Amino acid sequence: MILNISNLSKSFGDHLLFEHLNLSVEKGDIVGLIGANGTGKTTLFHLITGEEEPDEGAVIRSPFLTLGYLEQHVCADSDRTTYEETLLVFSHLFEMEAELEDLRRQLSGERAGDAALIARQEEVLAAYEAGDGLTYRNLTRSVQTGLGFT
Repeated sequence: MILNISNLSKSFGDHLLFEHLNLSVEKGDIVGLIGANGTGKTTLFHLITGEEEPDEGAVIRSPFLTLGYLEQHVCADSDRTTYEETLLVFSHLFEMEAELEDLRRQLSGERAGDAALIARQEEVLAAYEAGDGLTYRNLTRSVQTGLGFT
């Protein structure tokens, strides 16, 4: 289980968005959320990310889950493509890539064989690989293609 929503309820004043909502998402699941404006899609995402609190129920996220979503209006004034905008969810991987490149440069220069640098390189590389650093770009392309973006 990477995400579990249990008996979730949310309303704004007298307007009930959802009541006793239950959802479980497993690794590999593909979930689409479709609905008319004002039905609570964005609110549900805010509850999942922790930006809002539910009236009742719980959202349980795996500690290994990285959440990111692209709001509808984010790209309105941007020069970035939807692919570039979506990749920003992985900014932590960009930082790791930059550090790995810096470590590679240092290890190919005067500090070749430096045990502390080698240990740091191994540590960052392990975190990068565990965080899907080797596949996030292709996965992002696949998801966007599946959603109809060119």
